[in-house]
Amino acid sequence: MNRKNDSMPGDEGPSVSIIVPVYNTEEYLRECLDSLVNQTLAPSGCLELILINDGSKDTSGAICDEYAAEHAWVRVIHQANAGQAAARNRGLDIARGEYITFVDSDDWVDLDHMERLLQKARETGAAMVEIGALEHYPGGEVYYSPIGATPTDNMPPAVWTKMCRRELIGDLRFPVGLWYEDLAFSHALTLRLPENGRVDFPELTYHSRRRAGSTMYNVNVRKNLDILRIFDIMDEYTAEYTADPQLDEEQRVERRHLYASLLLSHVAQTTLNRVAAMPRSEERRWVGELIRAYVPLRLPDWKTHPSYKEFDFNRRLIIRLNLAGFAQISRLLIAAKQFFTRPPGREKFRPAVTENK
Repeated sequence: MNRKNDSMPGDEGPSVSIIVPVYNTEEYLRECLDSLVNQTLAPSGCLELILINDGSKDTSGAICDEYAAEHAWVRVIHQANAGQAAARNRGLDIARGEYITFVDSDDWVDLDHMERLLQKARETGAAMVEIGALEHYPGGEVYYSPIGATPTDNMPPAVWTKMCRRELIGDLRFPVGLWYEDLAFSHALTLRLPENGRVDFPELTYHSRRRAGSTMYNVNVRKNLDILRIFDIMDEYTAEYTADPQLDEEQRVERRHLYASLLLSHVAQTTLNRVAAMPRSEERRWVGELIRAYVPLRLPDWKTHPSYKEFDFNRRLIIRLNLAGFAQISRLLIAAKQFFTRPPGREKFRPAVTENK
């Protein structure tokens, strides 16, 4: 490997800290790291790449060390396996950048990704830049997921969809030991945003790899109950940030509606459909019952709530079926509309064709 840049960021600290949690991704890790160490901003010395090896059992840790040996601005932390949230928190604890962003270790970015996001942030003065992504599925199909594709996509949960000022994150950390930790973290960031503090970056420069073996495709039925604890945490965030005396009533209502919209989308729709897709068992049955019971406890008027009415007809139908115990029927409807290969709001990506002259 050629030594690209041995300079450390200046005393004032790097402009961007990139945090990458790593666990058993040796097959994809080099593609990810090559896309980061070759960023157009790298020669300027304004980047800091933080790799948290979370107790990998394959060669991922050695690969991280290799890149750190070649690039002085790459830092590696090796820790016993504690989960993705703990790894990201470790990165946040040591990050020095003016802005902070995350990349998953099986994903990759365009070589000008960081430069363009940083330019957008500085041009607008935004505390958060939000991005979409190109989603790469097994078999080679690629779909694009733009910002605002669905009502709750105005707050996409994945943390790699964001570049944030370090001051916005402050002491906020991911809840450890739970699935869906991205959702709680992103929700709190959104509630912390100052007015006009967020800007969208419409270009698709992040590449998300959808693969078997990732958390998204985990088949542990019981771990789906983590979503209930996550929404308990998010309810606490909503109460805390809604109590801000500087907010007017409209802003308070917007924050409560955001919680309701996320509850219906992520619990009543996505999680119940995920559970229904798992092998039939007694455990699946009672996990589904607990999740269905949670929604009316948190949102008794969900059928008439404005957040529910904002969804299109198909999503309202799926939510009603799921909460009535008919998630298998809603899954058939989703399959009929090919939602598995093209989720709502996502379109197949067709790159522009340039004619040879």
